[in-house]
Amino acid sequence: MAWDLLFGFAGEVNFGPTFLIGLGAYSAAMLDAHFAMSNRYA
Repeated sequence: MAWDLLFGFAGEVNFGPTFLIGLGAYSAAMLDAHFAMSNRYA
């Protein structure tokens, strides 16, 4: 609904929340790759 309001009604695109979600996912992936244990899936 927010996407419809911003893009359809106001004609503006807001990528702020999308950027924050992407930043969190990227940070989680980097932390997982850095601190992964060798016998994690054993």
